[in-house]
Amino acid sequence: MKETIPNLLKKYRLNCGYSQQMVANTLNVDRSTYTYYETGKSMPSMNTILVLRQLFNIPYEELISCFDEGAVVAMKRLNDPTVEIKEEPLDLSNCRKKIQLDKISIYELPKEEQQIILYYRRLSRKDKDEMAKRLQEHIKENY
Repeated sequence: MKETIPNLLKKYRLNCGYSQQMVANTLNVDRSTYTYYETGKSMPSMNTILVLRQLFNIPYEELISCFDEGAVVAMKRLNDPTVEIKEEPLDLSNCRKKIQLDKISIYELPKEEQQIILYYRRLSRKDKDEMAKRLQEHIKENY
């Protein structure tokens, strides 16, 4: 069985080394709301899923496969509601793999810098360019 949205979110969040609180701050939601996304107690909106895909760098193909699998499970339950669908346990063996950033892994950065990266990933390409320009100007003026 392919991954579900909750499993995918947890796997990629851990892989990036982010806490649930950091992701919740970035989404501007309570930590408990984000926790519900990972546990499957509630489903994030499609817009939120796309933001999370961007934050965690989840490949589109992997994200789409979650929806395909959900459709298969729904069809099986529609055909026979008594059928129990067992999900495979979440494999976290590859989590917290190192993502290189100037020879420092993201999860080795201080939490404040990790949060800045999450906020940056939410920006549009235009806003990222503007932010980089402003930061460069600030450095030139002050350092």
